[in-house]
Order: sequence, then C-alpha cells, then structure tokens
Amino acid sequence: MYLMEAARLLYQNVSMNKILSIHSFIPNPSATSKCLGLCLGVTSIALGSLVTPQTALAQGYLGMTPFRTLANFAIEHDHYNNEEGSDTPEGKIVVNTDGSIYVVCRNSADIGVSNEGGRIIKVVPGQDQVSLHVFGDSTGGIAPEAGLTVGSDGNYYGTTTVGGVGHCGTVYKFTPAGQFSVLYSFSGIDGNSPQTELVQGPDGNFYGTCRTGGTANEGTIYKLTPNGVLTVIHNFGTNDPNDGVGSLEGLTLGSDGNFYGTTPYGGAYNRGVVYKVTSNGTFTVLYNFTSADLSGFAPSSALTQASDGNFYGTCTNGGTYGVIYRVTPTGQYTVMHSFSGPDGALPYGAPLAANGYLYGTTSNLGAHEGNRSGDGTIYQLSLDGTFFTLHTFHEGDASGVTPELTEGSSSLSPLVLGPDGNLYGITTNGGSGTNGGVDDGAVPPYDAGGTVFKYSFLSQMVSSQ
Repeated sequence: MYLMEAARLLYQNVSMNKILSIHSFIPNPSATSKCLGLCLGVTSIALGSLVTPQTALAQGYLGMTPFRTLANFAIEHDHYNNEEGSDTPEGKIVVNTDGSIYVVCRNSADIGVSNEGGRIIKVVPGQDQVSLHVFGDSTGGIAPEAGLTVGSDGNYYGTTTVGGVGHCGTVYKFTPAGQFSVLYSFSGIDGNSPQTELVQGPDGNFYGTCRTGGTANEGTIYKLTPNGVLTVIHNFGTNDPNDGVGSLEGLTLGSDGNFYGTTPYGGAYNRGVVYKVTSNGTFTVLYNFTSADLSGFAPSSALTQASDGNFYGTCTNGGTYGVIYRVTPTGQYTVMHSFSGPDGALPYGAPLAANGYLYGTTSNLGAHEGNRSGDGTIYQLSLDGTFFTLHTFHEGDASGVTPELTEGSSSLSPLVLGPDGNLYGITTNGGSGTNGGVDDGAVPPYDAGGTVFKYSFLSQMVSSQ
C-alpha cells in the first residue's frame, strides 16, 4: 500500500479534545520523508489520543489510503455491428447494513439486447456484481435516473423517467427478496419524466417531483401512498408564473415536517427558485435566484438541512466554477463557497450533512499531483464556511497500471453516509472497466464507465486495525 503525503492539515477543537485531522491525501510511493516533514501529529478520534508522526508511521496509519474503489462499471463496444452497451450508475446509492450496495444504472448493459433500459445492481466489495432487476419492459418503466429510497417497511422505492402504461414514467417498489412491481404510471397531466429520488414523509406517503407535465406542462409535485394512489399537490406555472419551472431535483423533508426543493428555471428572474411545500400543497417561494452571476443561479442539486436548521445546496452556474449556498427557513441566502478550479468545479450532488459538516463532490477539475488537473473532488465544508478538499479524482489512462489513475471521474450524485460512518458515492466515468479498458480482440472492447467508491475517515481506519 502506498504511503501518503498529507496535503492539508486542520486543527479542530471537538468537545474538550484537540483533534488534528488529515484532510487530503495524494498517493505517492516516495512520500515517507514528506509525511514526516508535514505532519505534526495524527489524532485517533476513536482512541482520543494524540499520535506522533513517528508512531503513526510505525503503526501504519500514514500508509492507510482513505479512498478506495469498490466496483467498476464498463461501456461495451461492438464496432462490427455498431452497437454499444453500458451500465452507467445514477442517483443516490443505498449502503445496506450488511455492507452490500444497491446501485441504479440507467443504460443497457448487454450488446444485442435492445430492450434493456437500466438495471438495479448489487455490489459487494470483492465479489462479482449481481443484476437484481433489468428494466426491460416498457410497461414496467425504463431509463431510471434516480437512486433508491428505503421505505419504513424495508422495501426499496424508485422512479423511471420513461415507460409505464401512460408512457411518461413510473414509480416502482422493489423488495429485498427481488420482487418488482409498478406502483404508479404517469400519464402527463399528473406529471411527466420523474427523475428524482422519492422522500417518505411522516405520514408514510412518498413525495417526489416531475420535470414536465401537469396542467401547465412545467412540472408537478406529487404525493403517492404505499398502495399507489397519487395526488398532485402542486402544478408548477399554473397559479403563479414565477413559482419555478422544470424541477430536476427531489424534495428534502425539513425538521418542521414540510418539504423543500429547487427548480433550475423560472422564478422572478428566470434563474430558478428555492421553495417550501406542505403535505397538503401549500406552496411558498423562499428565494429567487438572481442574475448576479457570482451568487450562483440555476441550482443543480436538491437541498440538505444541516444541524443548524438551515438548508444547503449547490449551483454549477455562478461563481467561477459553481457555488455552495445556504438558505435559511425564512429565505435568507448566503454563498458559503465559490469553486475556483483547484478545489473542484461543477458541483452537482446535494451536500451531505454529517458530523456537523457538509460533504460533497465536484464533477471536474481539482489539483492533482504534479500540477495535473483532476477529474473532480470530494470536499468538506464546515457550517462557518471553512473549506477543505478531501480527495481529488483522476481518471488518467485505463491501463490500470497506476491505481490512483483509474479511480473514476465525474461524480454527479450525492454522497451517502454508510452504517460504518464512512462516505460512499459513485462516478459516472473512469475506473478500470471490466477488463482494464484494453481491447484484446477476444471480446468486445470495454471502456471505463464509472465506479463505486468509499472514503474512510481516520477514526474508522484506526479502529479497524
């Protein structure tokens, strides 16, 4: 395993203990002396004690890699028949208590199988991937672009953007035993193209959004019972032309029992809105994004409510390469961080609120070893705006010779906090593919089509020793 160069150090006061965390690592086989020169100490949060650099090196803490690729996806090419098949991971993943990971992929995975429109795949690190369900029947829905939501009954719920009886998308249920059923098929007047994760409310119903459809064809917000009875609780553009257009992101359940969301278009300045909606459909615009480019506009993610009660989201437009922003429940807006390139660019996924911080990814740039530009980053943001880069992706070549060069790129989805307390996510490009991306002539050539990854915090790494 590579030794690592600690690229950034941060002292924190947690409770009564001084904690020193290493927040960004760049694999480097010759980093031994650099680590000793940079590190003042490493804190084992699990043990609550200060570890000197010499002890940390001797015990192997500095040789542990916090980033790990757990699975690779591939794009398969048949140049003779001009066909292509792929598994492209989409949306938020589910990390189960047994360590397995459920990933929704949007595309066909097998050349010559024309009716495949996505899959649900089970990933167990160190084992072969298992296809749990193929979206191959248009009446059952195809082309899922959202991850799964675990319901209070232990079943998984999701959406497809196309298909169903009404040909406008579906909501489906998938049981742990592998049984698949369509709960509802959209017809257009009730919504079209649901492409976001569902959220279950305190009433046990599921809430979601459609990008188009509804009475004004500008999208809807809907409520669905576990038995499949759907109610449209808001039609965008019907009663208020400035309430937003084309909801691309899902809802967030606030601590007050209401739902919060964003649209990338519409509003007073046609730059998008942040809104609140109650379970019975009372709709309020909290903030209108403006034409001031530096403050961000056209929000690119759902919202996350942090421990301070405020909501956080991202914009890929505005700032230099996008921003992270905060909106209070009363609509006060603040830019928390503006991406400049070395720290990443184009943040699509909603921040994850955990441990008093926000964690997320960017889909491009970032500073990498040797002044190479990266392919996205994993970041940490404190609620006071202190920003740190935890990891920089680098797709590199697909030869697999240098492990850090095949770890994936373009992370577009939110991170997930696993039951082990670590971060999990996906990339939509990069990785090694199924055979390292090498066209050996024996099988159709493969390109790297994304990864599942894990980022371990130091406390978990130390406690697992």
